[in-house]
Amino acid sequence: MAVDIQEPLISHIQSNQTQLKQLLPESIRWVNVKNIHITIKFIGNLNIAHIPAVQKELEDGLVSFAEFILQPTELGLFPNSHKPQVIWMGINNPAPLTHIFRITEKIFQNHGYPTEKRKFTPHLTLGRIKKPLTSEEIITMINGLDEISFREEKAIKVSKVNLYKSRLTPSGPEYSEIFHIKFKTK
Repeated sequence: MAVDIQEPLISHIQSNQTQLKQLLPESIRWVNVKNIHITIKFIGNLNIAHIPAVQKELEDGLVSFAEFILQPTELGLFPNSHKPQVIWMGINNPAPLTHIFRITEKIFQNHGYPTEKRKFTPHLTLGRIKKPLTSEEIITMINGLDEISFREEKAIKVSKVNLYKSRLTPSGPEYSEIFHIKFKTK
């Protein structure tokens, strides 16, 4: 399950990636902006027979949701700045997003899928670091991340959630929508 992003955040991410590519080493594999989304639940191998029931249960569970706003808050490194593996963009975490996560988690758990062991931390993965970086490269990266600002005009409206199927290819994952659930418009 995922939340898509749209303009103006897409352009903001593209310019951030361009800016960071100039500062950072070749060892970073940047996520194609068309593939960037907020993962609510990674399911793994979904049994096709479960799709109709899961879709109906999600529609019922999310029927009261109205559109809401998300805003980027910061850039960071996972798991930490000493041994970074992922460059991510954080977003504010309004109650609706956490509630969607809990509903989704419970529905998939009822169908036999494992629950997430980690705390739900919504974010956008911008790039993956493929080899250990030197101390100088890490300092350059941290300074570059600190230079990027986040202003209110980069906020996005969340009007639906999507269930995607992913297919790994040599050029990266390809996503195709299985179904989506729209929220009430305000």
